[in-house]
Amino acid sequence: MPTPNIIKIIFRKSPYRKLGIGWLKEKIIKHNDSDNLKSIKACGKLINYRSNEELIHCLKEIFFENIYKFHSEKKNPLIIDCGAHIGMSLLYFKQQYPNATVLAFEPDINNFELLKKNINEWKFYDVHIFQNPVWISNDEINFQASGAMGGKISGKSETPDSNIKLKAIRLYEVLDKEVDFLKIDIEGAEYEVIKDCKQKLHLVNNLFVEYHSTFEEQSNLTEILQIINDAGFKFYIKEANNVYPIPFIKKKINTSFDLQLNIFAFRDSK
Repeated sequence: MPTPNIIKIIFRKSPYRKLGIGWLKEKIIKHNDSDNLKSIKACGKLINYRSNEELIHCLKEIFFENIYKFHSEKKNPLIIDCGAHIGMSLLYFKQQYPNATVLAFEPDINNFELLKKNINEWKFYDVHIFQNPVWISNDEINFQASGAMGGKISGKSETPDSNIKLKAIRLYEVLDKEVDFLKIDIEGAEYEVIKDCKQKLHLVNNLFVEYHSTFEEQSNLTEILQIINDAGFKFYIKEANNVYPIPFIKKKINTSFDLQLNIFAFRDSK
């Protein structure tokens, strides 16, 4: 017979239950650390993934904290997702707005294959995925693939084998009509891309930027906020990653960035 404590644990309130993930499946997600292809049913859909840590991170940010939740009067808003990973953000967007049109960019081949597999599994319509990095030109550029959430545009890498050549897509040219939600999570390239797009940001109603930088680049944040302000947005900032738990001691966690912030930019209070 299960002990009372075990019964309490099994039936305790958990945000995972809201997604249809039971107690046992939650434990499997949290403790199975293999990098093999796995799947789990959540939100009524079968999700294919490899990294348990990344899946937990996505579930927490996207579904529990609702960081991409936005308001639109339209039944079919246009959403542009730069850095779509394996598609969890797309699953969230389509839950909120089933008739939305989504353009999704994910350059890392390992993530892209999972993204494609998930989109095919979910049978979403009006979702268009591209294995291209968004950038300030349509040129072929170096991309440092990580096989995880940290892939990024790069110059020279300490591990050249991880660098691949990919054709970029200039986001400025994609912004040719009203965009209801623009998400930019491109691991350090957001400063250049936003600066290049500043004359088009008036077309965007809601903008989410995950900002990454070192201390040497911190003036970029000031410039990004000025661009956002000049485009008529109000903005709100949250910490995306607790890089320095004790900031004055400056002992950081394992990341190449000193600042990781979520910037929410919007045009009204809804």
